[in-house]
Amino acid sequence: MSPILKTLLACVLGLGFLFLEAKAKPTLAFLGLNPDAQPMIYKKVENQIQKKLAADTALMIFPAEDIAMLFSKGILKSTEINSMDLPNLSKALGAQYFIFGSLEPVNFVTLRAKWKRWALKTTWSQSMQLRILEAASGKVIFDGPVATKVEEKGFINAPDPWEKLSSLERDHYLQKMSSLLAVESANQIAKVIKEKSAPGGADSSASKTSNDPGSKPASP
Repeated sequence: MSPILKTLLACVLGLGFLFLEAKAKPTLAFLGLNPDAQPMIYKKVENQIQKKLAADTALMIFPAEDIAMLFSKGILKSTEINSMDLPNLSKALGAQYFIFGSLEPVNFVTLRAKWKRWALKTTWSQSMQLRILEAASGKVIFDGPVATKVEEKGFINAPDPWEKLSSLERDHYLQKMSSLLAVESANQIAKVIKEKSAPGGADSSASKTSNDPGSKPASP
């Protein structure tokens, strides 16, 4: 066999292996977050989740531009979908899994040490209501909160109530908590989909497997 034919054959085989590898990966579309919940930070969290999932070599996620196209064509009118929307979405995009969510507010609780009344511990927390639908079955394979928290030690004075914090202080905690929550949410999405896509994979124990076309996630 001539060197040229050998090179061409190697290229063809290489492309074939790449195609088979891509076909073996579960495909997902992250539709985004409810823009009315936490409007100051939702877009940042969306971008961080999309970026982290795209970096996972075991998954194939459709780019954000493809999701924007669904909105522009009127195929997608809201990030919140149900099983009745899946046939049109699957036909337009071809993803195996569709994901969306809604951010909840940042909260905090301050506790004072019993024997050291000047010592404080403040726990900041935020969660996201996350839902994952499987296109083939129409089932909701995950429906529940994903949460993150940060603990801070204080001295004598507890933080002011959220509405009394300065805009700089609120922005600091919004940015801090949302970044952590984006990572945690992307990890949860990847975990659920990998477990479901594995041979003999079952639905997540935290999931709801209803086929009810009108079911919606709880409001944040």
